[in-house]
Amino acid sequence: METLYGGETTAEEVLSRAETLPFLSTRRVVVIRDADRLSLKDQERVVDRLEQHPCPHACLIFLAQRIDRKGSLFRAFQRIGKVIPCDLTDPQEVREWLQRRARQKGKRLTPAALQALLESAGDDLNLLEGELERIILLVGEREEIQTEDVLAQIGRRMHHIFEVMDALGYARAADALRGFRSLLEHGEEPLSILGMISRHFRLLSKAKQMEAEGKPQAEIARQLKIPPPYLRSLLSHAKSVPWDAIEGFWERLLRCDSFLKSERNLGVLEIERLILDFCQQVTDAGDRKRPGRQIRPEDQP
Repeated sequence: METLYGGETTAEEVLSRAETLPFLSTRRVVVIRDADRLSLKDQERVVDRLEQHPCPHACLIFLAQRIDRKGSLFRAFQRIGKVIPCDLTDPQEVREWLQRRARQKGKRLTPAALQALLESAGDDLNLLEGELERIILLVGEREEIQTEDVLAQIGRRMHHIFEVMDALGYARAADALRGFRSLLEHGEEPLSILGMISRHFRLLSKAKQMEAEGKPQAEIARQLKIPPPYLRSLLSHAKSVPWDAIEGFWERLLRCDSFLKSERNLGVLEIERLILDFCQQVTDAGDRKRPGRQIRPEDQP
């Protein structure tokens, strides 16, 4: 099995891996993540080659966030393969999916434990999967997962996660770095941490925008599906974090993601640089707003 990334690979590399005969197995599996980031030219080359010369010994799995249903890639998948929608948007579907994952591993979540897990990790399937794996290790051979098991696992982890998010929101770089390193020391994967940071800032952006539109806090909490205490923290952060810092943050997150997928240690360093640069940007923005401060020409936007 091999994994490629659409934004970093080409049609020739995808086809070369697919056409290589498997060793000591009947199939070669090639997973292409972010397939929607393949250029249109590369997509067409992949489709043409596979239609003319199928690879019976290979299984190609294309994963994409978005796909053009009128495009050649989608139509080709319908002809020579299979299209499987994987987006779970209905809350009940997410609950059923999580319970199925637990049963596949020989466990059963009580209704209260299921609710506690959803409230802590939201509807992000990657986060839910990771949390479930850790809870299963915690309960050992016991079949039933109870609320206490979920809280025991999440409580330790959420302390460090909250430390990172809260420190970023108030531009406390040292605290944010300490929390980030604590998560790593406790076995958290950098990509998972990056996903949690991304989710927090996605919610922060939405909450900031909705508050600017004059929506009441109860309505914001309902639409974002987050508890009121978390919303109050988000809105407090929103007052100190300017829009330009948030916009630049997304570009840096993408850069961190790319580094982590190619070189883990380099990616970890890039996340730490992101934390330092972001906190500095928020601090500088706050300084410019303070009355009586002399604005130097180089500080002008």
